[in-house]
Amino acid sequence: MEQQKYFGGDKHLSVKQRLLTPELKRALLEHKLMTRDIADNNMIIPSRIEKQRLLGQMIALALANFKCEENGCNETIKLTYHHLISTKNEKVIPYHKYISQRQYFFNIAILCLKSHAKIDPEIMTINSPTFISEESIKDIKNAFKMA
Repeated sequence: MEQQKYFGGDKHLSVKQRLLTPELKRALLEHKLMTRDIADNNMIIPSRIEKQRLLGQMIALALANFKCEENGCNETIKLTYHHLISTKNEKVIPYHKYISQRQYFFNIAILCLKSHAKIDPEIMTINSPTFISEESIKDIKNAFKMA
């Protein structure tokens, strides 16, 4: 429940309220169908899972408006992906359901390094955390036709 405030809590509402580009709408539909296929049909195909992961990250970043989702932060640099379903759940949930939900865009919060460290202090023990590059942001904006 504590993590909900960092995730924005209203991502479901913002999807309905936000004016989505046709490209982003198509990506959302594709991602939802792909996630359902993996979860329901046990489709553990590495290339499909990788596509679902990348598309989920792109959608999460676009829906966060390319900013940190911690309430009141709105930082646009040193952004990272934070998964709400942790890897600790991998052994508890059937693998095909775990992998499909872990990479689903609602499970991915966009956080700056400072906000990420508040809820996941282990991120600071990584020698070089992976930040979302400016080039990736530019590519995602172009792919979804966002200004």
